[in-house]
Amino acid sequence: MIAHSRRAFMHRLGVSAAGAAALCGLGLSPRSAFAGVTNADLKFVFYFNSGGWDPLTVFAPLFGSEDIEMAEGDSELQIGGLRIVDSAERPSVRRFFEEHHERTAVLNGVSVRSLSHEVCRSICLTGTSSGQEPEWAELLNSARGAGSNEPQQGETVLEALRGGVGRSVTISPAVSWDTHRDNVQQSALFETLFSDLGQLVERLANTPGDVGASLADETVLVVMSEMGRTPRFNGRQGRDHWPYTSLMLMGPGINGSRTYGGFDDQFRGVPIDLELGTPDREGVLLTAGGVGATLVALAGGDPSTALPGQPAIRGLLA
Repeated sequence: MIAHSRRAFMHRLGVSAAGAAALCGLGLSPRSAFAGVTNADLKFVFYFNSGGWDPLTVFAPLFGSEDIEMAEGDSELQIGGLRIVDSAERPSVRRFFEEHHERTAVLNGVSVRSLSHEVCRSICLTGTSSGQEPEWAELLNSARGAGSNEPQQGETVLEALRGGVGRSVTISPAVSWDTHRDNVQQSALFETLFSDLGQLVERLANTPGDVGASLADETVLVVMSEMGRTPRFNGRQGRDHWPYTSLMLMGPGINGSRTYGGFDDQFRGVPIDLELGTPDREGVLLTAGGVGATLVALAGGDPSTALPGQPAIRGLLA
């Protein structure tokens, strides 16, 4: 567990005591949908899936491209403003988006700049490959929890979030998504992941919050993996490492039921307008650093102080 004083946390994020009280300098006022909850009250759960997931299994319905192979039997499904990859083998995925799409955003085409697990993990969680910077959860004043698929892990998360024990926790299940052989495994992995996420959201909704009616009113889920996988299958029906991936955010303060960014016909990330969150040839690529800056802004901090040179995705913030 990593503990930081609230004063040190605010200093690192570039928020003064007066600014933390008001938060209006960021232009992010308390949300009427979550009465009494401000950006400074938000908590974060980072759900990290190690090994590199395949966005083409859930997040990127790129049917019809000659350079992209989609799994047989999969189809596109629109739920609210989100387009996902649907399969009868993944009912928990469909159920999660049906129940929570209004509070969920998908980021497609996030660049991680490498094919190495260690380098991509560092970039995904810190924005750099140096290994010297704090992970996003630590930067957001974290209490890091050990990864587990056991039912009590959910209770451990709730205990860590309640009562100021920690503002952020990280869950990293002890399974590998590194499917160089038999990429069909990704389907079962996503089914388990979204089943677990659904249970976690239910626990949050049924647990009284520190400020809001429930922890669900105060908690942002950040669901990620360190890299994506190739657009075509290899000779073992697997997919190899790919330097563009997807990421999912859910919770208060997010403009949900939207996909930000995207992939082109070769499965590379496309530039976006950061103010609108829409694809724009004159825009910039989504990066892990930009995701970190967005989380800092969502937490009530100043990205220019905490992460100089990393622009936030302002169109994603409610």
